[in-house]
Amino acid sequence: MRTFKSEHFPPLPIESDAGYWSGDIELGGATLPMTLYIDAAITDPQLQEAARLLKDLAELRRQGRAAIAERADSDESIRRDFFEFHLEEVPDSLPATVRANPSNAAFVAALELCGVAIHAATDIGFQLVVDFSFGREHSDQLLAVKFAPDGSIRSLSHES
Repeated sequence: MRTFKSEHFPPLPIESDAGYWSGDIELGGATLPMTLYIDAAITDPQLQEAARLLKDLAELRRQGRAAIAERADSDESIRRDFFEFHLEEVPDSLPATVRANPSNAAFVAALELCGVAIHAATDIGFQLVVDFSFGREHSDQLLAVKFAPDGSIRSLSHES
């Protein structure tokens, strides 16, 4: 059985179809509830590349938030379908400061990293997906930022 090893996560056995872990990690002085999913189709060299990318998880979080902020400013669907949804349907998922001043910048600052996934991608080998939410205990809605093996952002999507 293969095992994925990375700096921020415990060793994760990869079974015939996938590897999955859920728990807490420490990042930037905060404890974050987190999930990690690994597609079993990922090769060992790809796992090593993914572990290299994950070494700077704080930077991936920063880049992901920046991509979300940029998209929110240029595409009203992020604000309408994600930010406003939480403000109207699950306001307790948001800090009081965001509820009082619901700007795009406030929403983005409140987003928490909540999941990482490594998926096979035929065109580039694999993609690293970094998920953000306002708290999985409040909503299953996610903003997923997808990174290529070289660390560039491939796409951003609203998922549930």
